[in-house]
Amino acid sequence: MKCPTCNTENPDSAKVCSFCNTPLQPSRAGLSGKTKVAAAPVFSEFTQGDIIAGRYVVKRLLGRGGMGAVYLAADEKLENQEVALKVISPSLVDAPEIRQRFAREVLAAQSLTHQRIIKVFHLDEFQGLHFFTMEYLPGRSLREIMVERFEQGRVFSLEEAAAVIQPILSALTHAHSKKVIHRDLKPENIIVSGDFPEIDVKVVDFGLARIMSPSRLTSSALAMGTAYYMSPEQLSGKSDIDARSDLFAVGVILYELLTGEILTACLICRPF
Repeated sequence: MKCPTCNTENPDSAKVCSFCNTPLQPSRAGLSGKTKVAAAPVFSEFTQGDIIAGRYVVKRLLGRGGMGAVYLAADEKLENQEVALKVISPSLVDAPEIRQRFAREVLAAQSLTHQRIIKVFHLDEFQGLHFFTMEYLPGRSLREIMVERFEQGRVFSLEEAAAVIQPILSALTHAHSKKVIHRDLKPENIIVSGDFPEIDVKVVDFGLARIMSPSRLTSSALAMGTAYYMSPEQLSGKSDIDARSDLFAVGVILYELLTGEILTACLICRPF
């Protein structure tokens, strides 16, 4: 079946796109009569007031994507401190080896203590759902700010772009010193609070982009990350990705900030 986001062809049994992690509807090709196949949920829905793991009271949905959903919640055990709670899609942790890998990645993220990197607090499981809690950041994603700017026909000045990029590079320097590679750096994973030039920038989902299905763990032909920001070695599915892939993504983001255009030329290396 073809991904509605990036047009990548996927097996009919695929739950998420092998290229960009977009949730997929199961193919109905070959079905006869009135038989219907329901799409498997990629995450469970929670509403305001729901209590998760006897501790976290859901306030509202913050966002959703191919990996699952993120909620704003109050931690009753910590005097109702606000946290962001990320519920991982069951399709991504439905095998023991994937759950173990997910746990390792959360531990890696917890090892990062830098003012420009979101803090990851706690890994847990609730009624078969795997989730982790992290620092709640009340700002907006860089993507939201970029869309707003570009709709107004405005790009970022050199000074504004530097105010965004320099903190990202600082975060990467720390993470790479800890042997942690982000692998999915993009505007959606950069949170900005405040107004230019006095902004605070933090990088989220550090080290968590490596979560994938068992087939993607072993296939050299499939890549992980988000298409437009992926380095050629990621696009080719190489397993020995290093810090340079993150720096490639930073370059693409900088290009987009200054021009208002996606650097589509990098897709020439995309495997078909």
